[in-house]
Amino acid sequence: MRKILISIVCISFSVGLGYVYSSSIHDHDVDNHFATIQSDSIAEELSIPELIVKGVVIEEMPEIRRESGISNPKVDTSYLVSPVKVKIEEVISGDLIGNEITYLQRTESTDKIKTDDEVVLMLNGTSDGFYWSYNFNDGVWQVDNNGIVSSSTNSKTLKDFKDTNAIEFVEEIKEELK
Repeated sequence: MRKILISIVCISFSVGLGYVYSSSIHDHDVDNHFATIQSDSIAEELSIPELIVKGVVIEEMPEIRRESGISNPKVDTSYLVSPVKVKIEEVISGDLIGNEITYLQRTESTDKIKTDDEVVLMLNGTSDGFYWSYNFNDGVWQVDNNGIVSSSTNSKTLKDFKDTNAIEFVEEIKEELK
């Protein structure tokens, strides 16, 4: 009986120690249920988007349904997006032909960008020529009338840029990407 009790205590201790160790090396963000990118440095984070631009939303386009690429005949795997056209004032990083892009935002997003919004966008391209934020809200920065950026970012490396002057924000991005 004593051996069984010692075995149970040892196993419990091992499981507890394993949980503590696992918790210390994994970031558990209970508010974020999506698999998102978390980088260790600003430079690493900013190297992920294919394109970083500053511009103004010039048109809100009709909502469209896109295919997810997941094949399941039992359920509809498509999703709704609300595209907007953005006139690009500055390409901060990446290559862009032309001065307009179509940015796809999830229709259910709570902080969609709208006509006349000034924005800094961190993007990845789609195979059909449109652009998504590189990592959910982390790639969408709105500039208010006072020239201050705001975002619903969850990125630990980018959160400190909230409420920063937009010009300083763009210059900091350029500096980090050198």
